Amino acid sequence: VPGHQEDELGELTVEDLLAYAAWTHDCHAELAPAHALAAAQAAVRLFDPKFALKCAGSIAPGDSEWPAG
Repeated sequence: VPGHQEDELGELTVEDLLAYAAWTHDCHAELAPAHALAAAQAAVRLFDPKFALKCAGSIAPGDSEWPAG
């Protein structure tokens, strides 16, 4: 599946990214932190704060995507 690996993230369209994130959450599978952050950002741009929070909530404090501070 193109875009499944972190280094292929740029190959996904916004629609594909959000669909992949939603499918992953529906399957109760773990979304990679880079995908979770990208999906959260896309959801914010598309005015879907609930889904953005759902995606961002899967990023752990130890992940490199976690904001410093």
